[in-house]
Amino acid sequence: MVLEVPRRRLARAINSKYIYGTVPVVNTVIFLLEMAIISRLAVKFNSYYADRPILTMMITNAVLGGIADTVAQSITSIKLAAARKPGGIKDDDTMAIEIRELDRKNPLNQNELIPDSKYLPPPFEFERLTRFMAYGFMMAPVQFKWFQFLSKAFPITKSSGLGPAMKMVAFDQLIFAPANFMVWPLVQIINFRLMPIQFQLPFVSTIGIAWTAYLSLSNAAEEADAKSAPSSPNIRLL
Repeated sequence: MVLEVPRRRLARAINSKYIYGTVPVVNTVIFLLEMAIISRLAVKFNSYYADRPILTMMITNAVLGGIADTVAQSITSIKLAAARKPGGIKDDDTMAIEIRELDRKNPLNQNELIPDSKYLPPPFEFERLTRFMAYGFMMAPVQFKWFQFLSKAFPITKSSGLGPAMKMVAFDQLIFAPANFMVWPLVQIINFRLMPIQFQLPFVSTIGIAWTAYLSLSNAAEEADAKSAPSSPNIRLL
């Protein structure tokens, strides 16, 4: 209890720092750490895969899932920061991290709060990042075994490539992942047709980073539009 308030103040001080008033420092540091890990994995991937294929897939998938969530949270923070401030976007706007939820759970005195915290963007959610990485870690063996099954069930040969790839895509979309028919069938055609088995899961997870970023941009744009239209019944109150 004695260290609780200083710890929270330090966390808030760190979370409120931005690069050029735009990019959250916490998000940036986490992203750089993730990129350093994935770069190391990329350099040694074949040797790691040869020794421990399942573990290599699990770690790679976890890190790529973490990158996807970090990018998504960063986009949301950047997009919503200005929209949630009084008056909307201004040339001299600076970014900060929202402390509303923290204040609600652990209220402090008025002089310890950041003014107008209800207008600040959301904080970086480490629990959410952990869930994304844990999900990627645990799902990797299942996805990898599934891809291995498809490769054996519909082998691609020099004389027959597109046909088996299309069958694998059909099975994958109808059985394993029946969603996102506008994007993933094309991705999986490229994946099954061109990627060696050890690169299929990392390829899908890498495309997933871009897909997650797109969804985050769309969601942030919707929230920003709702914020800028006070007469709309769909406004999300802070």
